[in-house]
Amino acid sequence: MMKTSLALCAALLTSGAAFAQGKGLDEPIRGGYKKALRGRTVAFLPGAMAMDLAQGWLRGLKTELEPQGIKVVVRD
Repeated sequence: MMKTSLALCAALLTSGAAFAQGKGLDEPIRGGYKKALRGRTVAFLPGAMAMDLAQGWLRGLKTELEPQGIKVVVRD
């Protein structure tokens, strides 16, 4: 009984995630600010770039922003 309920829960969770990924998000407000930020520059001001956390944040910013046409610079 326990294995069946766990399998059912896992199936429901994965099917919902797959449905959301396939459909995509429809956010009508998002297009305006994405267009306004394209071509802009974002400055990242970490405490020290020698720390792993700051390097991870910079990598995350570049991964998300540069494909959208936003330049990321570091001022350490």
